Amino acid sequence: MDWATKSSAISRSMSPKASVLRACLSKSLAALLFLAAVLAACAAETAVAAAAPSAQSSAKPAAPQGQDDDEDDDEEDDDESEGPDDAPGTKAPAPGEGGAMPLQPSAQPPAESVPVIPARRFAEIERAEGEGEERGPGLLQKWLDVPDGMRVEGWIEAGGDWVAHNAKNRPNFGVNDGNPAQTVALNQAYLIVEKPLTDGTDWSWGFRFDNLFGVDADVFRPEGLLDNSVSWGKPSWLPVQFYGEMRAPLGEGAFDVKAGTFYALQGYEEGMAPYRPLYSTSYLYNFARPATYTGVMTTWRPNKQWEIYNGFINSPDHWLQGGWHSNYAGGFSFDSEDEKTEVSVTFTAGPSTSRQFIFDGAGVFGAPPDRLANTWLVSEVLTHELSDSLSISLELLQGVSSGTRDAAGAGSSASHWSGQGGWLSYDIGDDWAVIVRADRLHDPAGSRTGFKGDFYEATLGLRYEPTEWLMVRPEIRQDVASGARPYSDGTKGSQSSVGLDVMIRF
Repeated sequence: MDWATKSSAISRSMSPKASVLRACLSKSLAALLFLAAVLAACAAETAVAAAAPSAQSSAKPAAPQGQDDDEDDDEEDDDESEGPDDAPGTKAPAPGEGGAMPLQPSAQPPAESVPVIPARRFAEIERAEGEGEERGPGLLQKWLDVPDGMRVEGWIEAGGDWVAHNAKNRPNFGVNDGNPAQTVALNQAYLIVEKPLTDGTDWSWGFRFDNLFGVDADVFRPEGLLDNSVSWGKPSWLPVQFYGEMRAPLGEGAFDVKAGTFYALQGYEEGMAPYRPLYSTSYLYNFARPATYTGVMTTWRPNKQWEIYNGFINSPDHWLQGGWHSNYAGGFSFDSEDEKTEVSVTFTAGPSTSRQFIFDGAGVFGAPPDRLANTWLVSEVLTHELSDSLSISLELLQGVSSGTRDAAGAGSSASHWSGQGGWLSYDIGDDWAVIVRADRLHDPAGSRTGFKGDFYEATLGLRYEPTEWLMVRPEIRQDVASGARPYSDGTKGSQSSVGLDVMIRF
């Protein structure tokens, strides 16, 4: 049976539960309208802020009485005669000072080279902003004397989760799916080798190769890639990202194309450990959305505020083995001119055997999918810096699938899931930050978790960074399930846990 016939049959299977689909899509539309209103408000606020300095700069203030205008002209001539070597402390005007600053080429790699949507990630708020600034301490870059135009970065993360009433080496349902309970594990030994695109709008090309060794490999592994060498709870090697990319000028902005395997668009939390706020992960991250795409993704940057994504990919969380099932992935992100507010909306649709992290009773997560089904997934993220020290992030997610299995293993004509998450971060000085997270996953058919019900968690954590290369993150967490008993090998409806990880960056 060809792909078109399969797709038609899948579409017909949706009719018995069309009301479920309509309900999910209506929720998605309401969320999109909400974000559109927020986006319009941000755009209006940005326009007013941009107009104010322009009006003020249109008229030059008069010189005080007794002061000759020629003196000012002489001072300006002196300033213009000084070259870059004479004034190492000078810097380019920021956007909004004397007009909008166009994208300019930079001799250094771009600060924003993470190949996922730049929806103001937690770590990006923490580090100093500025074009051309490297991520991380850059120790490996210096030790290896990496040639200009290349970048090498990495980290080692190890930690553990201690869950009340759970046996050693058993799964920590919902906390960290790759971690065996009551055990210190190597989560990520991560190495990035990259030729990033040059900053600005000039033609350029690049590539990226991310190597991961640790227990997190099973969380990111696409079906069909190293199936027999990556297993749950054991440190394994995985080429989690590998792709080539190219940048071309388009209008006043740039147009990027990349092809290969790369992280998915959806969600606030990152797959890479340094770029997410807490050690443990939310239910939205663990169960509700994909981890990776394989295919082609384009990014159009018409200006400094907007990024627009369009992609042609295989079924999410699937590699090339097992056939190609065409899916669309796209969306947009908007960053206000003052860089305090960002909104992103991403969407995936198509025939999919989307990976389901199901606890099978034997301590194994990530049960292989077993059927092709039309799947739609919408994710919305809003992040706002309330002050220099306080920021808040919100995520909404809605999904529907036409033929996944339910918690009992039986086929269902349609299933849907949804979730909400929130993060609050407060910096205490230069070294400490307090992070609070709360999220909920609604999985009425159990098609995502293997248990029918609602799942809640609240986490309080600290982040301590005494140096640029060391990070320590302790936390306490409470999980509660409504209508299910997924914890402690399916015997309890709630669990308490403490976690700690230590990360060395280089």
